Amino acid sequence: MAAGVCAIDRFFVADRNMTENSKEKFRGLAHGEILLAGGMTVNIPASERFRMIRAKIDRYNLSHNNSLRFITVTSAVAQEGKSVVAVNLARALSFDRRGRTLIIDCDLRRPTVHKFFGLPLEPGLSNYLYEQRPLSEVIRNVHTRTDVISAGSLLSDPAQAVERPELLTLFNEVRKTYQYVIIDCPPVLLCPEPISLSLLSDKTLLVARAWKTERSLVADAVETIGKSRIFGVVMNDAEDTAKEYLDYGYYSSHQPQSNAVKKRKL
Repeated sequence: MAAGVCAIDRFFVADRNMTENSKEKFRGLAHGEILLAGGMTVNIPASERFRMIRAKIDRYNLSHNNSLRFITVTSAVAQEGKSVVAVNLARALSFDRRGRTLIIDCDLRRPTVHKFFGLPLEPGLSNYLYEQRPLSEVIRNVHTRTDVISAGSLLSDPAQAVERPELLTLFNEVRKTYQYVIIDCPPVLLCPEPISLSLLSDKTLLVARAWKTERSLVADAVETIGKSRIFGVVMNDAEDTAKEYLDYGYYSSHQPQSNAVKKRKL
């Protein structure tokens, strides 16, 4: 696995009411602002780790002819924080001035990406696949260099949806336009879709919750996707791993240590 393990700190929900314009939500990652489905929180160590993942992607691309552009994000089981990782990784990648970033919500069972940006669920991916909606109708701009395709109308058979030829057509089309495409997938040990989607992407990021997800489940998830297709494992909720850096004032160049993980009103 090229990226190894990157830990993300525990997320503290600051406010459940999302009142800011979605385009403004990308400006604060450098200041430690982490976007959640129900609001925004300040967590500088976590924001630094998202930028660290971006740096690892950049390093990989330098030595692999820019071959890592389509990235699926999944987890072994539910409630691991995969959508938080997908969205905030896309925010980090959006600062790459070489091109644009697209987030596609391919979790057609329990879609959440639209909630991060205060967007409607539809029209979205399913409407493109089944109703022949033009791509221009389902792509929504949320930042100067970032767009989102929400999941769209809920389906009775999501697994069949990701096997439709229209999805491959969509992927081939957006490859021409976007520097990076981040695909939020359902959990791989609960649904078959991530297996199919991993074959259409360049690499997969696996999200696991530190101190909670059993090691055997992570191993099963890696085996299910295929070790060669895993770019790395992101450990979510790894609060203790960053404490020593906070204690030594490692992030003090951004803001005072006492404010590093402070709850904040929007």
